Amino acid sequence: DFSGGSELIFQMEHNLLLVDQRAQGNSSGRTITFGIQERQDVLSWIYYAINRFGKDTKILLYGVSMGAATVMLASSENLPSNVISILADCGYTSAEEMIKKGLEAHAVGPNIQVKIPATKAGIPVFEELTYRGVSVMPTIVYCVDQALVCAEAIQRGLDRRAAEGLSNDNINPICAVLLGMHDDWLRGYVEKEKLVIDPDALNYGGIAVWKKVYDTYKERNIPVRLLTGYYRHARHWTS
Repeated sequence: DFSGGSELIFQMEHNLLLVDQRAQGNSSGRTITFGIQERQDVLSWIYYAINRFGKDTKILLYGVSMGAATVMLASSENLPSNVISILADCGYTSAEEMIKKGLEAHAVGPNIQVKIPATKAGIPVFEELTYRGVSVMPTIVYCVDQALVCAEAIQRGLDRRAAEGLSNDNINPICAVLLGMHDDWLRGYVEKEKLVIDPDALNYGGIAVWKKVYDTYKERNIPVRLLTGYYRHARHWTS
């Protein structure tokens, strides 16, 4: 997400350490933790930069989206004095800020899908943005209960509009179930707990969640479409 700003940084004659978080790109690891463990990785990156560029190097931590959550959590660590500033772009910790950003994105065009994390702060945002006519996309959804809570919030927003005589024809909510990340977490848990299980069984956890969400949405006539994300293997396409 951040690579788009790299050219500007180089034009300003600053050095840039651009990294993939754990379990992403070429970085090691099997599971992402949305900043909880990655904040320790930030410390490693900081000391790498100091060793590479010198002990007097001034460092600005900059993260976007999940990266923003990571640098914010890193701020609670005992950071060296080299870190002079932290910039968190769209860290998604405030419902008010998410609503503000969602409305700004919606203003670009009526077909814009606004992606919001299905966190405690994000749930009320689904209802409010839907009520204001925004097509939302709950993301980082890993389980059935989470998908249902998101759908219920969206439904409340649609019901409020209907009660006021507003049309819902142009509202197109979508729920993004990240089955690959679910499988990543499951594998990490099995390894951590040293459980003995058929390795092939671990390929079906996310699929089972997605199918259950689909069946439940259909049974309850929930007006939210489903999107599958973070494919890991062929079964994620064919199942």
